[in-house]
Amino acid sequence: MPIFSAGFLAGTLLLYQLSRLPAVAVGAVALLLALVLLLRFRRLLLVAGLAAGFGWALLHAQWRLSAQLPLEMEGVDQTVVVRIAGLPREEGRRLRFQADVVASDSPLPRRLLLSWYRPWPELLPGEVWRLRLRLKRPRSFASPGAFDYAGWLFRQGVGASGYVRKSADNLRLEDAGWSVDRWRLDLARQFDEMATALHEPALIKGLALGIRDDIPQPQWETLIRTGTNHLLAISGLHIGLAAALGWLLARGIWWFFPRLALWLPMQRAATIAALPPAVLYAALAGFAVPTQRALIMLLVASFALLLWRRVRPWSVLATALLLVLAVDPAVVLAPGFWLSFLAVAAIVAFAQQWRLRGWRLLLALQFILLVALLPVTAAFFGRASLVSPLANVLAVPLVSLLVVPLVLAGILLLGVSAELAAWPFVAADWLLHGLMRLLDVLEALPVAAVGISLDSSWALAFAMLAVALLLAPRGLPGRWLIPLFLLPAVVGNAARPALPEGGFQLDVLDVGQGLAVVVRTAGHVLVYDTGARFSRRASAAASVVVPFLRQAGIGRVDVLVLSHGDNDHAGGEAQLRRALKVKARHVSARDGLAAAPNTRLCRAGEHWRWDGVDFEYLHPTTGERGADNDRSCVLKISNGVHAALLPGDIEAPLETALLMRRRPALRSTLLIAPHHGSATSSSAAFIDAVAPRWVIFSVGYGNRYGFPNPEVMARYRASGIRALRTDRDGTVSLRFGREPDAVTITAHRDRMQRWWQPPMVFRTE
Repeated sequence: MPIFSAGFLAGTLLLYQLSRLPAVAVGAVALLLALVLLLRFRRLLLVAGLAAGFGWALLHAQWRLSAQLPLEMEGVDQTVVVRIAGLPREEGRRLRFQADVVASDSPLPRRLLLSWYRPWPELLPGEVWRLRLRLKRPRSFASPGAFDYAGWLFRQGVGASGYVRKSADNLRLEDAGWSVDRWRLDLARQFDEMATALHEPALIKGLALGIRDDIPQPQWETLIRTGTNHLLAISGLHIGLAAALGWLLARGIWWFFPRLALWLPMQRAATIAALPPAVLYAALAGFAVPTQRALIMLLVASFALLLWRRVRPWSVLATALLLVLAVDPAVVLAPGFWLSFLAVAAIVAFAQQWRLRGWRLLLALQFILLVALLPVTAAFFGRASLVSPLANVLAVPLVSLLVVPLVLAGILLLGVSAELAAWPFVAADWLLHGLMRLLDVLEALPVAAVGISLDSSWALAFAMLAVALLLAPRGLPGRWLIPLFLLPAVVGNAARPALPEGGFQLDVLDVGQGLAVVVRTAGHVLVYDTGARFSRRASAAASVVVPFLRQAGIGRVDVLVLSHGDNDHAGGEAQLRRALKVKARHVSARDGLAAAPNTRLCRAGEHWRWDGVDFEYLHPTTGERGADNDRSCVLKISNGVHAALLPGDIEAPLETALLMRRRPALRSTLLIAPHHGSATSSSAAFIDAVAPRWVIFSVGYGNRYGFPNPEVMARYRASGIRALRTDRDGTVSLRFGREPDAVTITAHRDRMQRWWQPPMVFRTE
């Protein structure tokens, strides 16, 4: 079973590396080949698993993509009957929820992710509604290291997202019946009523119900930086504790009533009694991937015990892996899948080789987990926590032996009395509050989070092989290959081409409707704007800017420039500053940010030089008045041969003022289109004065403003200027040398395309 499961995983991974999805017939042939190999050539289990995994994943993908949102229905209002799925959650001024399509006039995906803006009615899981919707196809930001939003939607089975339009058609058709999600929602509401008396209600809610949306971003960042965020994922540790409660209860009953053993042996009774509380807790957690893995492993081990079979840990793990992949092959896109299975594999390997006890066992195990999970952590998150062994030595016993049992007791008592349930919740809250204060201290250490990245799938695969050899049983030959397998990761991090003196690189990141630019010289980094904040925990900075910097090996920003205070330019500033060290911040006048530490106002005439590259503000002047857009920090970057002009959101009147004051200084090789290509900017005179070879429009796909304006595009085209746009080209990187032709341009969208990401289609320029 382990060999076949390993092949099945490899075949699934192979499919998810492709840019285009093969035809259904290829999947059928692969499954047929797997069947033949299993029946006639049993020694080729690995090859059979590879074929089976590839074929099954392909058929699953084709089925999930079979109901695509038609292109002609994107952005078009339509009335759809849906059933509310999952738990709706508030995100600022909108309510987010998933819904299954019950009836529609046009072919639609089976599941939708919807937003209902204020005011919204109460929505309950299982209700059927008729809604007026405007939908769009999934889209990911095409930027190196960026969060794959389309992949996340695909994993959730969501084929389109959109929002509810204000309409008289919006009507509840059926009330909600009983469901697990309705039960979870009722428990969440009961818990919220008593949360005001707690210090850490969001953490307790996460442990009790698997609902982590309420955890504040700073607190979540602390958990990540200390490597303890796994404690909030209801997985093997928590499911095992729930099972242990049922097991101990049954053994206690059989001990008090020994005659019951004549009907059913104590060991088998305890094994059976362990399953209901585990399944119940998994249901409370919403059957997340770590929960599925833990529950499946428990079920496999329990059935083996009930059938008087010997339980082999590797066989149990392999069976759980195979079943999880068979249910949903798309889980290979989820970090939780890899972290969950690799952690258990490392624990099993460690337990078979070492016989330690007490604190030595706990500490050694944490170091083993740090090493085992390092490649996946680097690939998905671009950093690793070196304080995690110490943090987990303290946190794991506290949470597993005290907090989780108290939380489980509180859940059980909620069905009896809220007053009684408050006691264990308050005790758990007191323990968690003390733990978070300790984690705050560890999180402040310089080694709390160290930037490390793996730039390719090959580097990740070889790094994981190195870890497998390291954890393999002693005596297994081939350990000398470990340094060789780590070489691609080392070379990938060290082989980034260095910028020469006087050279600079400018990356206009794909952040949707907004702006974020990274400028690098030989030894310095400047970030101009951060993109928008989407919700309390989501922003372009967290999803795009920070991952981009980490995968580039950048752990410090020398200067952060916020051109002005609009959300689409400065909304992600707080999350960027939490994730990376920012030495200095420059802001425009009267934008509400100037009072912060290490901040100064950008002023026309201010100049500095980094590594042979000059930086100068052309605007605003002292005492500048006007709209927020026209107070944008206008920054020019030049090495004497090539120049880039970053004008923020200035509009035509300010363009005219700049022409009068600094016309010669405007000439540049590259121009970031003012105000995203708005009709109120990019006047003909301004374009003539700048005379760029390239212009970049930082715009969101299908944005509601219609940026870039067609007339503006026509002006640039008439001047012979090559136009690039982030919605179509993704992140655009330009590398400037000291020669007139020393310019290298890279557009990332085509290089990052995967089959689960629908191509961008533009009806007009």
